[in-house]
Amino acid sequence: MEGKRATKVERFKQLERIRFARINPVKIEVENHLKGTGHPKMLNMATYEEPEVGELKGVLFYLPGLGDYGEWHGHFVRDIAQLGLRIFCMDRRGFGNSEGVRGDVGRGTLLSD
Repeated sequence: MEGKRATKVERFKQLERIRFARINPVKIEVENHLKGTGHPKMLNMATYEEPEVGELKGVLFYLPGLGDYGEWHGHFVRDIAQLGLRIFCMDRRGFGNSEGVRGDVGRGTLLSD
């Protein structure tokens, strides 16, 4: 009997962790739908940047999908930067290193973001 094959998550955890060159929180004003007031609220949103290598040929802004976050993609940004692209990324509200209710993907939240 052969050994059990590793799941995608197990294989991902084995990857070398390469972080973006710069990780900075940015305060962004967002609608506060959770309290039902509609008044704006300031949240720290995690932003990531990887500078281009050599001559700047373009800028890539990556917004991870729901349930995903920027730090998971540090392993390929260095290769993209080698092509002369500067990469920016931001975690959605409530995901990754951004503030907000974890996993909140209500219609009001998505529309206001």
